Amino acid sequence: MKTYALIAISLALCLSACDKAADRVPSLARTPTPVDDPDAPPAPGVHAIPAWAAGLIGKSLATTYPGKLGTCVGNTDSITARTKAGTEIVGWGWDSAAAAVVPQIVLVDAAGTMIGAGETGLPRDDVTKAMPQVTSKTPGWSAFTPKETGEIKAYGLINDGKGICVLGGIKL
Repeated sequence: MKTYALIAISLALCLSACDKAADRVPSLARTPTPVDDPDAPPAPGVHAIPAWAAGLIGKSLATTYPGKLGTCVGNTDSITARTKAGTEIVGWGWDSAAAAVVPQIVLVDAAGTMIGAGETGLPRDDVTKAMPQVTSKTPGWSAFTPKETGEIKAYGLINDGKGICVLGGIKL
């Protein structure tokens, strides 16, 4: 009798953990990179805003990129590292109109201010398998913001940096 009760409880627990698969774009679900010493300076080029974006930080997205949003597919997947210097976020982006990887990413806070940036070029086999229109094997992006809390939206810079498209968001 105890064996049947144990089996029934185990089965109930296993089934309660199951869920219908959500309809969403491919996601890179990773645990944030552990930081041995959060007081240590960030590694060069890993946890830093790219040089091309230095003049954008602190500016309004709407003022800097007025006009209609472009058409992209993509996602903001996860936080991959947290340090006292800030937060690294990853995702993927594809410019549907240009049939090309979105080359650069800007991160924007709830007020619409650009607070971080990054670049594409990371391999994402999961994306190319799930999205046949994505023909590049490197649509993945990594972006950095010095922020440690708040709601963040990611935008891809398209049309030679003259336009933007939405690539999702995440809560830090």
